[in-house]
Amino acid sequence: KVITVQYDGTVSTWNSVIKYDFARPGNGITNGNPYELFINNQEMAGTINIPVDVTNVGDFVFSGVSAIKEVVLHENVTSIGNYSFYKTSLQNVKNMEALKTIGEYAFKGCSNLKNVKMPSTYYTIGEGAFALCDSLTSVTIGDSVTTIGYRAFASCDSLTSVTIPDSVT
Repeated sequence: KVITVQYDGTVSTWNSVIKYDFARPGNGITNGNPYELFINNQEMAGTINIPVDVTNVGDFVFSGVSAIKEVVLHENVTSIGNYSFYKTSLQNVKNMEALKTIGEYAFKGCSNLKNVKMPSTYYTIGEGAFALCDSLTSVTIGDSVTTIGYRAFASCDSLTSVTIPDSVT
């Protein structure tokens, strides 16, 4: 099955709205290989809109794509894979309401990310998920979270407020 990922942003060799077509095994964003679909793509910039029929963002998919500023998830996205947005310039992630799992190091090194509010649907925050997010100042974790991985918020030097529910073990 083939889907289209569309994003708005500045890209020198394409139109202002870009469409990528690729195989999508298991309702996730991949290119046939679950890793590195857009890894280190320096032409991709701006806002990434994850399509409504995508349920998971695979491992390493946007890793190192430094000019991404915002990701808009849709209500069917339930997981973000390991290193999915590693070392991007994300400032904002919208519509995180349906997420159940954030993979290991998913947002590590997103130094422009300032606030994270995780709704009650979350169950697991992976190891190092938000490590080295230098601008992160506040984190609110929903009541359903049961596991926060080792060093999930390591070296978040600006972090001044973390709300952790009693459900975390």
